[in-house]
Order: sequence, then structure tokens, then C-alpha cells
Amino acid sequence: MTTTLSHEAIAAAPSFKHEYLICYAAAGAQVIGLKQCVTHLLQCGVPWQDLVRWPKEAGCDSPYARKILSNILTEAGIRRRKPGAGRETPPAAFGLLADATEKYGDDAVALLLAAYRAGKARLVASGELALNLKTAVA
Repeated sequence: MTTTLSHEAIAAAPSFKHEYLICYAAAGAQVIGLKQCVTHLLQCGVPWQDLVRWPKEAGCDSPYARKILSNILTEAGIRRRKPGAGRETPPAAFGLLADATEKYGDDAVALLLAAYRAGKARLVASGELALNLKTAVA
């Protein structure tokens, strides 16, 4: 039978925190040990924010160990960032998509992409947009 401890009980018990910090500090050599330790602490009810904060407070917060912890939390279903990457899509873009879909149906996305490439090529040709790796026309 697994006993679930309260967050207060775990935070008050230095041995849990001490064991976690030892696993965290040795993350380069023992990733599996850190993963087991993190999983156990999460199952016991320790908030993931504490698992991020404790190494910082102890002064053993290496970027490599932070990355491993981030991967472990992500595997456990804990996302620290919002899903999706990049900028938010402006509402006007959704309006254009709706209009194009209404007018052209399933071809709307392909036509909008072609319009984007044509517009970018026009800017490059006029010199308003410098041609480099990031702005190269597909």
C-alpha cells in the first residue's frame, strides 16, 4: 500500500528534499535516479514548482540538470509553457482565412500560402525586405 504524504510533511522532512537534491546534482551521471526521485515526489504530492525551486535555493542549479528535470516533468504530463510556439495569430489573419475558405473552399490554404510567397517576393524585389536565410522566399 502506497502512503501519500502531505506537501507539508514532505517539505518538513529534510530527507526527501536532501535525496532529491543529491539526485539532481548527479543528474549527468544518473538520469534514471533523478527520474525515479521526481516521480516519487510528484506521487507523494510535492508541487512541481518546489522541484524547480529547491535546486536554485541549494545552489546546484546547472542548465543540464534543469533540462533533464524539464524533460521529466513534460513526460509526466506537466507542461511549464503554453502549448504552441511563436507569436499569437492576429485576429485579422483568421478573418482572411474565413473569407478565403468561404470563397475558395478546400483550396483556401494553398492559395493563401501562394499569396504570402508572392507578397514576400514583391517586397524582396522592391528592396523593402532584405533577402537572407530567415526571409528567403520558399
